[in-house]
Amino acid sequence: MERTGVEPDEIFEYLDMLGKNVKVEGIYTHFSSADSDDEYTKMQIACFKNVVNKIKERMNLKYIHAEASNAILNYPDDEFNLVRPGIIIYGYKSDEKACEKINLKPICKLKSKITFIKEVSSQTSIGYNRSFITKKLTKVATIPIGYADGLRRSLSNKGEILINGKRVNIIGKICMDSFMADVTEVPDVKVGDDVYIWDNENIKLEEIANSCNTINYEMLSTISARVPRVFIKSK
Repeated sequence: MERTGVEPDEIFEYLDMLGKNVKVEGIYTHFSSADSDDEYTKMQIACFKNVVNKIKERMNLKYIHAEASNAILNYPDDEFNLVRPGIIIYGYKSDEKACEKINLKPICKLKSKITFIKEVSSQTSIGYNRSFITKKLTKVATIPIGYADGLRRSLSNKGEILINGKRVNIIGKICMDSFMADVTEVPDVKVGDDVYIWDNENIKLEEIANSCNTINYEMLSTISARVPRVFIKSK
C-alpha cells in the first residue's frame, strides 16, 4: 500500500529501535488488490509470511492478521489468527463476486420523512439555479436531508427515492439540508411519510453509488454524524 508501516527489510531495525520499553504482541499488513490482482496479492502474502517467520525466530507473536473483507473471502489463511472485516460486517458487497462466496444481508437503510408538500403549476423552477422546470401541474415534496448529511449533490435531477413503495425522482439541485422530489404519482402522499434513500430492496446502495460514480464504501462512510443512527434489535 505504501500508506504507513515498516518496509520488510527494515523490520529488525525498527524492532531494535523500540527497545525494551515497548512490548510487541502482533503484526499486520494490508493488501491493496485482494479483489483484482491475484498475482500481486499472492506476492504480498508471501512477503508478509517471510517477515513473520523471521520475527518468530526472535520473539513470540500473539496476533497476526492481514485480511480485510476482500482477503477474507478470496485468500483465507490458517496461519493468521485475526481478521478485520469491514463492509461485509454491514452486509454489503466488498466486490462484485462477494455474494457468490458469502450470504450477505445488508443491515443499513437510509431514511427520512416528508416535511412539506405543495402543488406548483407548469413552468415553475425548482431549487437552485432553476435547474429543473416543471412541465405540468406537479406535487412537490421537501425532504430534510441534503449534502451536509452525506446525500451526494451529484444525484440532483437524476436520483430516485422510495416513498410509499413507489420510486420517485429527485428534482432540482440537492441542497445542504434538504432536497425536493416529484410525488405527483404517489397515492395519498402526505407530510410525515417515510422516505427511503435506499432500502436494500427496491433501491440498493450499489445502485446509488454507481449513479455517483463511486463505491458503496464511500456512500456509507460519508453519512455525516448529524444523521441519527437508530439501532433495531433483530428478532
